[in-house]
Amino acid sequence: MLRLLDAVVFNALIGNHDAHAKNFSLLYAGSTPTFGPLYDLLCRAMYPTLTAKMAMKLGSKYSFSEVQVRHWDRFAEAAGLSQAQTRKQVVRLSDRKDCQLDRAALRIDVAPILRKLRDLVVAALGGLGQMRG
Repeated sequence: MLRLLDAVVFNALIGNHDAHAKNFSLLYAGSTPTFGPLYDLLCRAMYPTLTAKMAMKLGSKYSFSEVQVRHWDRFAEAAGLSQAQTRKQVVRLSDRKDCQLDRAALRIDVAPILRKLRDLVVAALGGLGQMRG
């Protein structure tokens, strides 16, 4: 369940509005399932003509810009996860995302694109700042 939470948070942070049930998979080694790698990832913010509506609700919202702490709490409850653990994981992954984008921007020629992507993702985070407080 924690790997699924990480996948949901990551998709939200990159603005992948096409994250739906068919984009999550289980791999089996014998009879033991493991969470499969993420695929079909897209940052919608880089393509303004695509819909801003997410394929699946987060909490009760279809627009990530409307997601607040209470929506993450609803998601946690529906998934059988601790609200505190979910909040902590959202903050941890968002902090890591900023760090990774900054490091990548320093190493490669597409720094302006990565900075724009980072700025778009940070702007889309909306209520995430409430989770840190």
